[in-house]
Amino acid sequence: MIKGRLSKESAQTSYVSSHLLSSCTTLELLFHKLFQTMKQNS
Repeated sequence: MIKGRLSKESAQTSYVSSHLLSSCTTLELLFHKLFQTMKQNS
């Protein structure tokens, strides 16, 4: 019973962490593009 709950929670945690990781990567790419555009304009 407890074991099943633990595995469910750990699966949820790994899903959330991977989702956050992909979001951070997307933000990083966006900032990189923005920075390059600013450098080109100046």
